Amino acid sequence: MFHHILLATDFSDASEAALELAAGLARAVGARVTVLHVCETSEARSPATARVAERTWPRAIRARTEIERAVDRLRARGVSAEGALRFGLLPERIVEIAREIGADLVVTGTHARKGLERFWYRSVAEEFLRHSPIPILAAVPRERDDELPCEPANVVQLRRR
Repeated sequence: MFHHILLATDFSDASEAALELAAGLARAVGARVTVLHVCETSEARSPATARVAERTWPRAIRARTEIERAVDRLRARGVSAEGALRFGLLPERIVEIAREIGADLVVTGTHARKGLERFWYRSVAEEFLRHSPIPILAAVPRERDDELPCEPANVVQLRRR
């Protein structure tokens, strides 16, 4: 089944739902989880500049802290987990990292926007789907009144056309 799950997060409510989904799935199948956040920049940074950015760029510092919290929460649930912070363009960077670590499933949150909201705000989950040969599971957040709770029966599975 699944051995390595990549949890792509932006630390939103939708990502919280994705963390819950990834934790349950990882425990059920004995998979390990890599928690990934991509700080969106116009280009991927070299390893040397990425290390400097992680220590000096406030957004990256906050992201590293949030990644560590997510990893700690997964480990507290008995899930083997590690974190990763990368720089570059979404969703291409997510696909690259998924391949790099050998992930066989990507779990992410989606805001499940509709109508004009969907037109104006891009969906990383949809963009990822267009670029990825790796299966993706997307979860919607509980907090939105117009959404269903993130329970197994309400999880959206995106597939290639």
